[in-house]
Amino acid sequence: MARAILRMIEEPVPSDPPLGGGGGVTQHRNRHTTIDKGTRSEVRMKALRLKDREEFASLIVDDYYEVIKEAVTALMATEGYKTLSHEVLIGYLKEFYARLSEAEIALTDQLRVLRNKIEYKGFFVGPDFLKRNEARWELQCRRSRGSWRRS
Repeated sequence: MARAILRMIEEPVPSDPPLGGGGGVTQHRNRHTTIDKGTRSEVRMKALRLKDREEFASLIVDDYYEVIKEAVTALMATEGYKTLSHEVLIGYLKEFYARLSEAEIALTDQLRVLRNKIEYKGFFVGPDFLKRNEARWELQCRRSRGSWRRS
């Protein structure tokens, strides 16, 4: 299983060429993913807390998934990998982060599926559904951004 996941992930990215005509300064190969995605994740968390729960329930669900997705993408980048596949992100967690419970991985996958329905099928989430599930998603986002470490 691990080999199948790794085959689906792009190989580690080589460092970028020196900046400014050879001054010896190189960009960190993961700068965009680890810094920018982490920053975007923080901004997204702040923004979703400000959104009206009645009017923007579907967008809030989308934001919760994006925060977790960006955290996993950053984890992969620190290990030298990247992928564009949302399913591979979940598979990567299952395979390489054994400290995560099946429930945590299932919750992340459920958010992925729900976000896909919202994005591509025009599915709407009502405020009641958001209210029933938001505490779990909030906790999952906090965990993904702080305590997930490779086993």
